[in-house]
Amino acid sequence: MTIYGKKPRKIRCLIVLTILILLISLVMGGFSAEANDTNITNKNSDEQLVSVYVKDGDTLWGLVCRYCDTQKDIREIIYEVEKLNNITNANIYEGQTLYLPIN
Repeated sequence: MTIYGKKPRKIRCLIVLTILILLISLVMGGFSAEANDTNITNKNSDEQLVSVYVKDGDTLWGLVCRYCDTQKDIREIIYEVEKLNNITNANIYEGQTLYLPIN
């Protein structure tokens, strides 16, 4: 056996180990992102806020319907959410964190 036969095996092992570590960290990051809905209090009023991690396919309308008080006009709530999160329109993006009022 030559010394050249052992180096590629070590390199392959390091590559496989690196890929495994990356996959594990991606999976764990996904689980922690889904568990990111937390309640906080709005400093300007007595209403409670929920922190929501935006996932692929989420819309502002859908998130408001899911988390907010539907007794109020949904357009008013969306306007409040836009002001609260400093966004200028209803476009939201995957990976974004939004604060939504819950009553």
